[in-house]
Amino acid sequence: QNNEGFYIGEDKSTDTESINFRRITRQMSENIVKYALDDTLARNKKVLYVLYSPNLKGDELFLSVAKEIAADDKYKALDIRFTTIKDYCKDSVTKPTEIDAVVGTNLTMDFLTDAEASKIGGIGMMPSFNYTLSTGTVISEPGHGTAPDLQPNQINPGASMWAMAALLEHMGNDNSGRLDESQRQTCLKASELMYEATTQFYAAGEGLTGDLGGNGSTTGVGEGIKKIMATLS
Repeated sequence: QNNEGFYIGEDKSTDTESINFRRITRQMSENIVKYALDDTLARNKKVLYVLYSPNLKGDELFLSVAKEIAADDKYKALDIRFTTIKDYCKDSVTKPTEIDAVVGTNLTMDFLTDAEASKIGGIGMMPSFNYTLSTGTVISEPGHGTAPDLQPNQINPGASMWAMAALLEHMGNDNSGRLDESQRQTCLKASELMYEATTQFYAAGEGLTGDLGGNGSTTGVGEGIKKIMATLS
């Protein structure tokens, strides 16, 4: 929720003190929790973690809203786990394969997404997906910054590739009528190819960029993935 939590831009500072204000609302909590639940169902997954801190007042509202929504029979097939942040951190290390989806407030997820990315090679491999519920507008992009300390051909394109695959997958599952069935299937096929080819390239461990311990280039990674896609299609 990019317009909630501590990132609302309301703060006060003096030479001796700094205060950041955090806003959690019922409407935005409903939006993100419903999206997480519906997305988990749509992907035929089962286990969804709802994260909270028992020491934060705003999390009380978030948790209350999440429990209200989760009680709907629509979600009875899901294994919804209301879990403290510290207990989730333990589970993410000891039983990561059980976790299908996670939802929480902004700052919590900001920290955790970067930490979880370390399991697959760091933020150079982390895609990001921004979705506006009211309009259906999406922005799919790498989850990392611009890496100004690197030369253009030293940058790992993995996050960009997976961000594009996620966008194509979203377009393929879009029932708004903006795309016909043939176009949707084309998007889904392209998404599957990108996911599979990218996964195969990085799993092989050859020609990787510096952040993954290799000495390969951005162009080289792209060409390698392109060659794999050609064999898959």
